[in-house]
This record gives sequence, structure tokens and C-alpha cells, in this order.
Amino acid sequence: MSPSLPSSSRRPSRGNPVGVLLMAFGSPASVADIAGFLGSVRGGRAVTADAVVEFRRRYDLVGGSPLVQATEAQRQGLQRELDRCRGAGAFVVVAGMRHSSPAVTQAVDELLQAGVTEVLAVVLSPQQSQAMVADYAAAVEGALLAARARDLEVRFAPPWYQQKDLVRALSVVTAPLYQGLVNRRQGKVSVIATAHSLPLSWSDSEPRYSAQVEETSRLLGRRLGARADEVQVAYQSAGPNPQAWLGPQLQGAIEQAAADGARHVLVVPVQFLCDHLEVRYDLDVLAKAAARAVGVGFTRAPTVGASPLLVSALAHVVMEATVAGPGPEGLRLTAPAAKEIGVSC
Repeated sequence: MSPSLPSSSRRPSRGNPVGVLLMAFGSPASVADIAGFLGSVRGGRAVTADAVVEFRRRYDLVGGSPLVQATEAQRQGLQRELDRCRGAGAFVVVAGMRHSSPAVTQAVDELLQAGVTEVLAVVLSPQQSQAMVADYAAAVEGALLAARARDLEVRFAPPWYQQKDLVRALSVVTAPLYQGLVNRRQGKVSVIATAHSLPLSWSDSEPRYSAQVEETSRLLGRRLGARADEVQVAYQSAGPNPQAWLGPQLQGAIEQAAADGARHVLVVPVQFLCDHLEVRYDLDVLAKAAARAVGVGFTRAPTVGASPLLVSALAHVVMEATVAGPGPEGLRLTAPAAKEIGVSC
């Protein structure tokens, strides 16, 4: 379970603002930052020259990664929405990255300077594994230690994969594409919802992650008016290590859709809220090539970015957690090594 706010922190303080810490994986700002970024991702392990060259090849091929800029747009949108709903000064929203600037430590320092005494941390992934939340919790713990602010109350919002405005935001960017393909009447359209894969050794121990991805996909399919057999889940961005990963993998799912008679695949990133390297490379390059290889059409839905509905979804997550509490008390998490997870940037 995700950590939850204590009863003393379930409503905005009358004196001090409530801090909201949005967290994402991070991304190199330029090619000069690639080696340092990879070193952070790998927990200080040596980064080979080949790994840097391959990352740069992908980075250059897709035109970089706008993750940090997109997260800042989400932060600004959420701050405006919370100001509108609760009045200026009730909340202070900051954003922090696990593996790049602005770092989680910088974000925590901003909150301390703003005088907050309680913080709600929101992971910018609607579907969350326990391992994912634990890694973010470790980053926050490190920031608190660095700032000597261990008394600052920090709790995590729960996964928000069913949030209505999230599903609406996904539908807004997907429905026109889906209806356009269906209206052409050129054959079966297969909708493939994608999320980040996990090592099976992790996913088998916490099946709630795949259940969350499947539920978001089911809710999206219902809004699209698609039949259950027209919407499937696939996973992408498996790491380079040789162990088994949660599947089906996206390229295999495209091949299976073609074998089942699909004439066109519509790929929808339901976990990734904004474009970044994995979205652009794994979908726009690898998945597109896989579709071409089996003779099916390929369309990729845009990510939701900082759309008004996504901002509204985040505002609901924040207000529900700070006013009513995000649910049952969660288990305390320990951070596993992040080195086996593929690079999200």
C-alpha cells in the first residue's frame, strides 16, 4: 500500500501552506548531461562508453526529451488550480526529479523555504508498483536528511489510476483518433494501452501494478465505446538485463494483433503523462517499425501533458488526500535497487 497522511495532516493548515511535491524520473537537459544522468540511474555504478553512445543515438534520433519542461507545465497548472480552488497561499507546489535537475533535494529545500510543515508527495505515474514508490520515498528521505528536516511530515498520495479526469484526459486525446480509424471502415482496429514493464520477480510479488494498468485501460476503452476484445494491455521499456519481464511486450502485442486480424493498431501510453525518450523511441520508432513489419497501420495517441483535465485530476488527488486522507495506513517501504529498471526519461 502507499503511505497515507496522518490524521493531523488531512486538511490545509490555517497558518502554514501545505506542500505538494510532484515527482518524476528525470531527464538529461542536453547531451552533455547524459553520462551523469545514466550514472544516477545506475546508482553510481560505472557507465560504459557504449551505453552513453546508445543513449545519445536515441536521444538525437527522437529530438531529446521534454519531460522536465512538461513536468514544470504540470506544476504550474496545478498551482493555479489549487489557488483557484483553495485561495492563494493554501498550497505550494514544487517539482523534483529523481535523476536530474531540478532534483528532489532542490524541491524539498523550496518547500522548507516556503514554511511548509506537511507535504503530500505525488508520483507522476497514475499506476504505481510498490518498488516504484519505495524508490521515490528513498529520494525524499535522502532530501530530508540533507536538509536536516526529518521532522517534516511527508506522505505519499495513493495510486490514482481510476481518477475520472485522468481517464477523461486520456479519452480526449484518444477518441478522435479511434473514431477516425473506425469510421474509415478499413478493418479491425486494435487499441493497445502501454505502461512500463517490470521484472517478473517484482511484478509477481505485487500483482496490483498490472491490475491498475488493466483497470485504467478498461475505463478508457469504455469511454471510447470499444469492445473489450478491441483493447489490450502491453508493456514497454524493459531493461537490458536478461531476466524475464512483465508482458506481453509491446512489439509482440502488435504482432499478435496483426495475427488476430487487426488492420490498424492505436497505441495509447496510459502510464506516461508526457513525452520523453521512452515514449518517443519505444513507440514512435520501435513500435512503429514493428507494425510496418507485419503490415498493419500504426497510430500513436498523444500524451496528456499539462492538459486542463490532467491538471484537474492532479488537483483532485491533492485535495482528496489532504482533506479526507488517501486511505488506509500504508506499509513502511524500503527502497530496492533501481538499477534493474529501464531508463525512463
